[in-house]
Amino acid sequence: MPTSHHLLHISGGPDLEFTGRMIGQFAEPDGHSDKQERHEVRLWRTVGGAVIAECTIHFEDVSRPPRRRAGVMKGHFGDEPDEAQRREIMSFFDWSDEAKALAKRLGWDVAEHVP
Repeated sequence: MPTSHHLLHISGGPDLEFTGRMIGQFAEPDGHSDKQERHEVRLWRTVGGAVIAECTIHFEDVSRPPRRRAGVMKGHFGDEPDEAQRREIMSFFDWSDEAKALAKRLGWDVAEHVP
């Protein structure tokens, strides 16, 4: 997927502007539950090698704007984040069900294997 310019409007923090590409996304389908909100998680990779983890809450009441937060995982992540980097990303997402579904979609093993 080609890179392009992006501007993420962040709730309660500075907006993020970068050039990169989305590497993964998972969103609850509309009407998935009886909750008044729907969660979406996305991962982006910048041309500089950083990874941006983005979480958006979409509210059923359309008069309420979505709430978006994002975390920049600085440093070079290479083509595939290693185990420590995957755990950093998952921690940002609070190990949510949506994040686990995204990890599964990306082929990540994020289970803790106890001997």
